[in-house]
Amino acid sequence: MKTMQRHLITTVAIVLALVLTVTLLDRYGRNARVFARVGGIDDRSIARYLVATPREAYAIWKGMGVKGRTILFISDAWERLDVSNVGDIPLSRAYPLKLYHIPTEMETKGLNDSNFLYVAALNGIARGIVAILSPTGFQQMTEMARQANNKRITPTEVYLTHQGFPRWFTTAEHFKGPGEPLLVYVSATYFRNAEPELLLQQLRASGIVTDCIVLCEVVENDRVTALEREKLLRFARLIGVDVARTEALPGTMPGNGVRP
Repeated sequence: MKTMQRHLITTVAIVLALVLTVTLLDRYGRNARVFARVGGIDDRSIARYLVATPREAYAIWKGMGVKGRTILFISDAWERLDVSNVGDIPLSRAYPLKLYHIPTEMETKGLNDSNFLYVAALNGIARGIVAILSPTGFQQMTEMARQANNKRITPTEVYLTHQGFPRWFTTAEHFKGPGEPLLVYVSATYFRNAEPELLLQQLRASGIVTDCIVLCEVVENDRVTALEREKLLRFARLIGVDVARTEALPGTMPGNGVRP
């Protein structure tokens, strides 16, 4: 009887220790996250940027010093993560050996428009992605997810991981703000079949809060049309980005509404 009691006490103590550890780690992770001024999607006081490429968005997030954040990725469709250009890991290296850190190698040598979200995850900037896609893009993602093992599919949301990295896919109509400040990234591709005014209305209705909005023209993507980029600029104006100043001072001027 006493032996059973000791086993029970030991088991309870282990469970309590695990719960306490998880709670403390979660609290540490939350406290380690860096937030700037937070507001709604069209709050003029939050940081907003118009950039040419996704790589510039990555540079902004890294410059902010953010860690463990959720990125709201708004695009017409989901492009599969390109991890083929990590570079060859050297089989032999000169002594003294230097640490070969794949996340750093990808950031410095392999960062591109396809894998910037993946690299953000590897380097601790992002802990998850919520992707708002067009209805067609969401349907394509749903069909793709059916082939995976680690998925959860509903009529309005797809949950799918990649190497343990959590990703949620939905449409603007069904998106609901998760209650934490998001890093917002809007690609010009989203406006292939969408209007800026409707997207703003849907984001307002979602209750989203953010401390950084990056609008990307994706200038190196030949599939993006001039009309899609013009719609992106319309969206920028709707949320108070000084597009005229941005276009007058391209490339180097830091601050709200201008390219960093």
